[in-house]
Amino acid sequence: MVYRKLSLIGLLLCLTSQFSIAGDRPNILLIMEDDLGFSDLGCYGGEIATPNLDSVAENGLRYTQFYNTARCWPTRAALLTGFFCYGITWGINNGILNRERFLPVARKAWTALASVVNEDGKVGWSQPAGGGPGKVAEADTSKFGNGIFLLAASEIYQLEVE
Repeated sequence: MVYRKLSLIGLLLCLTSQFSIAGDRPNILLIMEDDLGFSDLGCYGGEIATPNLDSVAENGLRYTQFYNTARCWPTRAALLTGFFCYGITWGINNGILNRERFLPVARKAWTALASVVNEDGKVGWSQPAGGGPGKVAEADTSKFGNGIFLLAASEIYQLEVE
């Protein structure tokens, strides 16, 4: 609940800042919410009071399909881990994602993931599962970080074999 309140405060600051009046710059509003499904928002019939987001939806654009991880764990965790690399590559390998369009994304994600492997073969910069957001270092590893690395590697291998 605290994260939702902080996120809404951040959104309000964005909406009222000088950057919300774009002038000749692109007029883009990026909303990244943690652990919130689209059906939680008031404008989509949800039970959470989201008047500011509802206002954006009423006075602007309301998406009916948009990018999220479609998982029960937070998007933030997926974007900052190997789950993104694994998911994109799995989608290509299973014919769900367009190979030509997403192959560069998969390779870039794999390059980034492979770059955090320590000399001892463990994935570094890995926050422990269940731990709150905090500082991590190159030497920080977890079995989950190593596990997702292996999942991503198995899909990258399949991608390269085909």
